[in-house]
Amino acid sequence: MSRDALRARLQRAESAIATAYRSCSACDEWPAATASLIDGDSAQSMLGPNPWPAAGGACPTCGRRPSWALTVTVVDSIAEADVVRSASRPDEPHIAVTRHQADFLRCESKTAVFIGGLGAGKSVAAALWLLLRLVRYPRARHYVIGTTFAMLKAGTHITLRGLLDDLGWSYTYNRSTLTIAIESGPARGAEVLFWSSETFTTTKGLEVDSCVVEELAEWQSAESAFAYISGRLRQSPPASRHHPDIEPRLRVASNPPQSLSHFVYERFIAPPDDAEAAKARPTVFLTRTLDNPLIPQRDEYVAMLRAIMSPSVFRSQVLGEFVEIGAMRVYEQFTHRLHVRDKVEGIGAVRYDPTKPLAVGLDFGSRMGVAIMMQVHRLTAAVKGLQSVVVFVVDEIAVESSYTQKILDAFADRYRGSQQPASVYWYGDATGERAGSTGPADWEIVRRFLSARGYAGEVKKDSTNPLKVDRVAAMNHKLLDADGNVGLVVAPHCKTLIRDLATVKWKDVGTGRIIDHGKAGEAILSHASDGAGYFVAYEFGVMPRARGVVHDHPFGRWRER
Repeated sequence: MSRDALRARLQRAESAIATAYRSCSACDEWPAATASLIDGDSAQSMLGPNPWPAAGGACPTCGRRPSWALTVTVVDSIAEADVVRSASRPDEPHIAVTRHQADFLRCESKTAVFIGGLGAGKSVAAALWLLLRLVRYPRARHYVIGTTFAMLKAGTHITLRGLLDDLGWSYTYNRSTLTIAIESGPARGAEVLFWSSETFTTTKGLEVDSCVVEELAEWQSAESAFAYISGRLRQSPPASRHHPDIEPRLRVASNPPQSLSHFVYERFIAPPDDAEAAKARPTVFLTRTLDNPLIPQRDEYVAMLRAIMSPSVFRSQVLGEFVEIGAMRVYEQFTHRLHVRDKVEGIGAVRYDPTKPLAVGLDFGSRMGVAIMMQVHRLTAAVKGLQSVVVFVVDEIAVESSYTQKILDAFADRYRGSQQPASVYWYGDATGERAGSTGPADWEIVRRFLSARGYAGEVKKDSTNPLKVDRVAAMNHKLLDADGNVGLVVAPHCKTLIRDLATVKWKDVGTGRIIDHGKAGEAILSHASDGAGYFVAYEFGVMPRARGVVHDHPFGRWRER
């Protein structure tokens, strides 16, 4: 029988299993076990279609019952977890999980990533996911891969062994090879092999059915090693013989990397390059230490960590944020979780509205020219976590090896017809008033463009640029003020600006420092953030250019005072 025919037969069989009672002989084809995830009033099978009748849980022919029935329950407190655990028996164990862990367990994606702070529950979720795979597919190939063997012994390896001990299953542990062989329980005969990322790539022609990847952010050559492992994720010969319905799966459990140029951030978190890249992305679960209600004395634990960690390390290791640690980030208040959104509660979708005025922040450059499109939203009532005036970055145009007219032509092509803005205001580098040796000044080109196109609006800039430190301070304050309120949000598709805000750094030069624009051959940095910064500094800077001046246009800040 061909593989396709076999799969079709299995699909028909599974459909029948889901809707009918099964005989004793049919039950023998499945593990004598059930596993259910209970979340409120809903229940979900964690081992595929349940082979046991829902009414009474026994075979209608002979009365046989499953020998092992696991119940995984979502809880919101330690007290609820204690109640769940008190109902546990050897043949009917009960395990309490957090909501984030439950979402991870029920995920059906081929690859899923659980990234979080210390104590967020990553290792427990990964170990429980692997346990369910062992029960459902005991003769498949199951791997756990970590940075080194030493680190493996302190992660999922220890958590899995503790879980097996709690369940009362006997197993053999080989210290030299870090192999666990299950000898009793519904996963009897299953094996888990533990490998380091450094040695796993020496395997050739190996297929993997289930794989847990630990602390990917700590791996050497993480990108190439992860690509190699992903390429091994295909049905193994033992699985095809004994579990032809198996779908290979990969799960990643990791802390955030301590750099925003790390593969983990670029591959899983940063805006994708295009629609195809977005489709290829795994499912990602982000969580914080504070999201785990099962940590004893959690608030005291978090307070202790806050006291001993630097702010950036605390944000990474406890809040689960992606930050650049020890790298003199320019826009230090930017975090992907807070500032990259497609919708803001209390305002609406982060997208262009042609009925509202449009602000364009321009940065002229031969390596890259950039236009950042922004719209302002003034709140009529206070919204928790937001400043009273919120800037939406709704679009961007970034062209390498560009010139000013090329950027303006791209703007005109994008914002025409029904998409033409009601009015448009232009902000940017004051040095653009200087005429070049080969043609008119950049701002003169902009003014001619506005006149020819008939846009309502004007150029809004000073005769000199603000100090870079003041412009950066204005941006950081708009990103997040002293009360923790957000004032600038970026649409996810504005990847050039997001990359800038996340990665642009200061560079020491003599007795001072400048913004690092990146080296030749590397990503071109700072132009997008400069463009946005000119607008923010002009309209929301700490010091107004002329006290008492009333700005009679849609973004005037001081007329609100």
